[in-house]
Amino acid sequence: RDKLINAINAEITVLSQNVIALRSPMANDLRLILTIFQNALNLERTGDLAKNIAKIIVKNDLVIDASARDKLEKLSDAVLQNLTDVITAFNSLDEAKAQTIFDADKLVYDLHDDFSSSLMQRIKNDDAHSETVMHLLFISRHLERIGDHAKNVAEATIYAVSGEINQLDVFDDTQFEPAIYKFADDGWGDFELHATSLSALGYFIPSNAVFHLHPPYATFVFCDSPPVEPA
Repeated sequence: RDKLINAINAEITVLSQNVIALRSPMANDLRLILTIFQNALNLERTGDLAKNIAKIIVKNDLVIDASARDKLEKLSDAVLQNLTDVITAFNSLDEAKAQTIFDADKLVYDLHDDFSSSLMQRIKNDDAHSETVMHLLFISRHLERIGDHAKNVAEATIYAVSGEINQLDVFDDTQFEPAIYKFADDGWGDFELHATSLSALGYFIPSNAVFHLHPPYATFVFCDSPPVEPA
């Protein structure tokens, strides 16, 4: 399916370029073409994220308890609803419906934040299924990113209708969610990297960092801001 999505996106790109080059659309027509082009790109990226989630599920034997499953299902349902609503809004060029996506996206962010925080706590507590927890963190992040793409489609739809560039994101760019930073195996060997050893290599490690070894290839660092590489 992802290959089909990619092919359709490529076709839309070519058609959009041809219309702009050959017909020189103006005003409403130009905004609509630009919106179609942008929305196709956002939906293609959504397809990539869905594929990433599918790969995680297929390639790993995930052990998901009832609490985590409940949080994941709530997040998934909210993201799917936003995606469905925003596509409906775009198809009908319904500006009012597109505006509702911004409030709905706050729910997605809150559900993602709650789910991620609970998973981070499990890692700190040395959960027996830490590998599953790591994969769930990736899945949660992918779902939250799909929600962001739905919001992008809403912004583009509003632009197509009114010409206004809508920037209603209430979250400050300086607010960091817990993120995963991966240190690939660059000859450090198959041993557990921790704050002391990374610091010895010249990295500045935030005080809230949590480390998880994923042998033999990499260590994952969970923290609110990226470790600073040595100069």
